[in-house]
Amino acid sequence: MGDPVSLVLELGREAADIINRGLNHGSTAESFNNTVDLVGPKLERIEQLLSTTTSESSAQDIKALQVIRRKIQKARNKYSIIGFWNCWMAPSYQQKLQSAHHEIQGLINTWSMLVTAEAVIEGRAHRPGNSTVPGNDNIRQPRFKIDHETMSSEFTVGWNSPLMTNLKSSLMRDGGDRILNLTGFTGSGKTTLAQQLCRDIDVRGCFSDNILFVPVGSKIESDGDLAKQVEHELRENGRKTVLLVLDDVEAGSEQPVTRWSNQMSSNTKSKILVTSRAALQGLGIPVQMTPLRDEDAIDLLRHFVRPSGTSTYTFPDRPILLQVVQVCGGYPMAIKIIGGDLQGKPIEFWQKKLKQWSHQGRSVLQTDTELLTRLHDSLSVSKEYQSNREFFMDLGLFPRNKMIPVTALFDMWMELYEQVKDDIDAMIHIHYLTNMNLADQVVRRRIGSDEDNYYENHFITQHNIPRELAKNSSEQGEAFQRKRLFIEINLNDPPEWWQQKPPQRGISACLPLLKGPTQQRVDARILSILTDQEVTPYWCVIQAARAEVLILNLKTSEYTLPGFIREMRSLKVLIMINCVYRWFTKFKNFELIRFLQTLRRIRLQQVSVPCLWESKNLHKLTLYMCEVSAAFENSSMKFSNLVELNIEYCKDLVKLPDGFCDIETLEKLSISNCSKFTQIPQEIGRLKNLRLLRISYCVEMEEIPESITELKSLSFLDISFCLNIKKLPDNIGELRSLTNFNMSDCSISDLPADSVMRLTHLKRVTCDEYTYHLWEVIKGFIDFELKVETDKSVTLNWLRGDFEGDDEDGITMKMDRDDYS
Repeated sequence: MGDPVSLVLELGREAADIINRGLNHGSTAESFNNTVDLVGPKLERIEQLLSTTTSESSAQDIKALQVIRRKIQKARNKYSIIGFWNCWMAPSYQQKLQSAHHEIQGLINTWSMLVTAEAVIEGRAHRPGNSTVPGNDNIRQPRFKIDHETMSSEFTVGWNSPLMTNLKSSLMRDGGDRILNLTGFTGSGKTTLAQQLCRDIDVRGCFSDNILFVPVGSKIESDGDLAKQVEHELRENGRKTVLLVLDDVEAGSEQPVTRWSNQMSSNTKSKILVTSRAALQGLGIPVQMTPLRDEDAIDLLRHFVRPSGTSTYTFPDRPILLQVVQVCGGYPMAIKIIGGDLQGKPIEFWQKKLKQWSHQGRSVLQTDTELLTRLHDSLSVSKEYQSNREFFMDLGLFPRNKMIPVTALFDMWMELYEQVKDDIDAMIHIHYLTNMNLADQVVRRRIGSDEDNYYENHFITQHNIPRELAKNSSEQGEAFQRKRLFIEINLNDPPEWWQQKPPQRGISACLPLLKGPTQQRVDARILSILTDQEVTPYWCVIQAARAEVLILNLKTSEYTLPGFIREMRSLKVLIMINCVYRWFTKFKNFELIRFLQTLRRIRLQQVSVPCLWESKNLHKLTLYMCEVSAAFENSSMKFSNLVELNIEYCKDLVKLPDGFCDIETLEKLSISNCSKFTQIPQEIGRLKNLRLLRISYCVEMEEIPESITELKSLSFLDISFCLNIKKLPDNIGELRSLTNFNMSDCSISDLPADSVMRLTHLKRVTCDEYTYHLWEVIKGFIDFELKVETDKSVTLNWLRGDFEGDDEDGITMKMDRDDYS
């Protein structure tokens, strides 16, 4: 017997569901009746015309139509009207009316497909490429059409998904965007969804069946045969309302699509739906495919698993079905292939599959080569993918279901790849990956504008299948010789390949194995290690002398840095990320970092920093959501070549350490969301090379030292949301190189006007509405162009106070600004 509280909650959910169905009855009935009013007269007219012929096929068509009309009338009479005598039946009627709607829609679609297929086969067309349904010249079939005969036997799901509903609404809306770009990863179901829309009875009614479905499958040549045929069909339709569906279009086809849109401009209801694997530039806002909902995915899996020609197969219980579709990531292609592999199999085969997937984190791509091959083949034809393949594979170096910091990728790429010179180059590759639906970009909080290329709050996420593909693509060949190596250690249980020894040569082959920790030599250029709470410090000894990037993904509150780090003589980038937001990881052996004299970039996230160290080659240091007070109070920053320092969400930061202003090489200093930070060092004017200074969301800071005016190279200054800053330095006009100034939501009520007017290179000021008018007055007295704007979006984000992180299970949790105050 279940827990009483659980039973009460379950009854409450069921009651809420019943109430919602009752409340939705009216809208469902209205939609159903509108459809009937649209379709009913056409069906009746077709039946009358068919009755004038004597062919056997016409008689069969009449019978099919009569069945459909009887079902329509029955549903309308029985379920669409709710009065005081039967109002208690509203929830049940709503559900039955919805089911009847779908059944009738399916009957009409199936009948119309069969009729069309028969017309094509028998040649009952007025001319090639322009067939008609018998007896009705108004329902016109285009030259390009869906293969109705094939589609009539296809099983589809997701008719009522939010994506389907929104797309359908956008297509039927008068005006709005003329071109819709449905984009998604290969195998995500774009073509099926587009075909569903073409068959939808409401969509067909809206476009009077003037729907052109063009399976492109490549780049559209502006002067090719396909382009000429499409333009001919659009001319034939004239001013009619047309839906043009271009399926599976590659990048580079934007120009002809835009030309066809202009050709259709005389009718505001005409639309173009383009499906593509990569978002096409300049064709409206891309609409991304989403994975199937669990119930739809289970229905699809049941369809592929059921043996052909039988209805007696016993499916496994729902929890097992749910595990399978979740491993498939809700991707129809993966579900189809896995379902075919499990078709008609007894429960033991299902259990074996699930065991394979759970063992050592093995994925669906590691156990099913057909799916892997199809995905690889699909991507390999894309030139855009080939040029971004290395960057895509790097995404597989991070744990599943975790957000990947964009700036961590930047640090790697700028040290590994010659074509990436700066953040701008790196961000372009991020855009390529997101446009190709190989990743999604998440911006937690936008601070200021994008003109300073501030990306510390930008993250990358991946659905299961793209993530597994990235990981699998980098795992080709012997593990010891891979360019990228991802090692996951749980409960001190190393991966299967760990005990396999690399081939020994010369005298090494003759030496007996010594007792002690297992030694492994790896040639990886990038080494990524994921360890859990149970791992011991002595889980392995690695020889990774060639590694240039080390990523430590930690799921433990205490971690001992392994001794092999000391010997990583080529290491340029060190990234240490605690993946569990319930604690700060505390380190032992942290002093090993001082031996890494080749290090150029370090990123520490959600860890406790015990000390700072002396480094002559370090160029960039990022501390994100770290405990830093102990390190900053007990040590000085002896980084003689540091160029960039970023401190984000470090809530215990009060002040910068002694010796900070001795770093004359520093060009960028960013301190954001450090709520206890109280002051900028008085000697900050000694940082002669500082070009960017951001002190934002530091609510305890009260003043800007006057010495800031000595920063002659400073071009970007951001003091936004420092609520206690009440005035600017009197001589701020000495910042002659300043071009961008963000002072949103400070407590400044007056400006040193004479000094401000000397900022002759200032191009842009972002402020709140309280100081906006002060800057507008100043604009009237200056002879240089100045743009002044308010940043309301940032204000709303701050008032909403949202900051989202992932817990160790990948579940999004919400932390408000009080956690950082």
